[in-house]
Amino acid sequence: MMAKLNQILCQFLLIINTVNSARILGIFPMPSVSHQNSYRPLMEALAKRGHELVIATTHPAKYKQEEYPNLRQIDLHEVSYPKWTELNMAGIKESSTWGNFLIIMKGKRVVDEILDDELGLPEMQDLIKNPKHQFDLCFIAAITPAMFAFKDRFNCSLILISSQAGSISNYKAFGSPTDPTLYPPMLSPYLDDLNFWQRVHISLIYVGTMIFYRSAFVWSCDSLVRKHFGEDYRSVGEIEKSADMLFLNDHPILGGIRPTVPGIIFLYGMHIKPHKPLPVDLQKILDDAKNGVVYLSLGSNVKSAQLSQVKINAFLEAFKELPYTVLWKWENETLPGKPANVHISKWLPQQDVLAHPNIKAFITQGGQQSMEEAIHHKVPLIGMPFLGDQDLNVRKMVKFGIGTDMNLYTLSKEIIVNSIKKVVEDPSYRENISKLSNLLTDQPQTSMERAVWWTEYVLRHKGAKHLRAPGTKVPAYQYFLLDIIAFVLVCAVVAIYIIVKISCEIHKRFIRKPDKPKKS
Repeated sequence: MMAKLNQILCQFLLIINTVNSARILGIFPMPSVSHQNSYRPLMEALAKRGHELVIATTHPAKYKQEEYPNLRQIDLHEVSYPKWTELNMAGIKESSTWGNFLIIMKGKRVVDEILDDELGLPEMQDLIKNPKHQFDLCFIAAITPAMFAFKDRFNCSLILISSQAGSISNYKAFGSPTDPTLYPPMLSPYLDDLNFWQRVHISLIYVGTMIFYRSAFVWSCDSLVRKHFGEDYRSVGEIEKSADMLFLNDHPILGGIRPTVPGIIFLYGMHIKPHKPLPVDLQKILDDAKNGVVYLSLGSNVKSAQLSQVKINAFLEAFKELPYTVLWKWENETLPGKPANVHISKWLPQQDVLAHPNIKAFITQGGQQSMEEAIHHKVPLIGMPFLGDQDLNVRKMVKFGIGTDMNLYTLSKEIIVNSIKKVVEDPSYRENISKLSNLLTDQPQTSMERAVWWTEYVLRHKGAKHLRAPGTKVPAYQYFLLDIIAFVLVCAVVAIYIIVKISCEIHKRFIRKPDKPKKS
């Protein structure tokens, strides 16, 4: 009885200590389940704290009305997923060694079309044009700048939130250093200890990325803002610089130690939940796997079924040769030529699967959430990257000794067999991932507690501009001291010139001996 009273008292104190109920808008327009799963737990936690939320999402959750009566969802699924699923990322990647670049270019065009369609929905237009709507805070996916205009629409606080590490633009907007040779950007082909030519290469990539972002990405987003919001809105680049906080699904150890400002909050593994019981048939498959299980999933954006038949056959032949049970996230109903030890499913509860003790290795595309879930459950990794930050994530797996990598272009049966045997039979991979997992989870508070506290901090103080770095207010030439360096160089050149002139004059007048007269 006393325990129950103490629990009620704690809940009461928690309620009276929270900020007054606020109206919060969440805009999460990317048609990717993994992205949505990163944001949803925080929105649910804020709703449980008594805040009123309106969430625009491409993957609405099926809540019971009594479960979250103060949370309303705007469904963006129908206008986003058809175009997104037509983007065959596996096929694009295989078609050329420039696959990653082609995915970015085609993906940008498709995302622009999707955002245009989403903003044109009646419910979204009602948010934009109906004066009755007002919000105290906006959460907006950091990867979709066109949506930043909702901050100016409601003149409210803005928290940018990312399902992965921050981009160059994100860090620059908050005044954190972005030296690409020290802090590898998301699309970096290197991690650390760069030689001279690698530093030249990454610097060129950095400059090219910023030019592309400013000239193409921001320009297209600004045109969407003018079309759907009106002409009297700031550039999305300016709005990004006025954001109050940046929430990143990352950890300084995993993402790379770098100096950051207080307004950047790391929320590693916020989407990870206590595992639930598996479906009976799946539980039996995993329990009966005497030699262990290899789990294969390429995430929600890359479809295994869209790989070329040559690559699919390489996997099938490799699995047939191995003694392990294979659990494969396969998007079609059937898989011709499937060996008896391979089990397929269109959808699998990944976190619950990885929690099973019989999982020996996880073949992944290198997505941020998949990597975090494997680290949390201490399952060694085999990374085969396709797009975005996946190349960099796979390099991190190799660097930390928690996995190995496979190249899609050189993939063969032998490489698959050797990679699986390597991470399963070498105990160092499981030891390393266990150590890393312990490091990443050793924190004074959970990521969710930290996210809720900082969200309500922004609400209490009506923003967090006081936590911004002064570097965001100065032009690049001042930030990098180029004007001072130029001034010092000019002064040095002038001083050297004067010294040389004086020295020449002294030599001419006082030191140089007169010429001897010529003999007649």
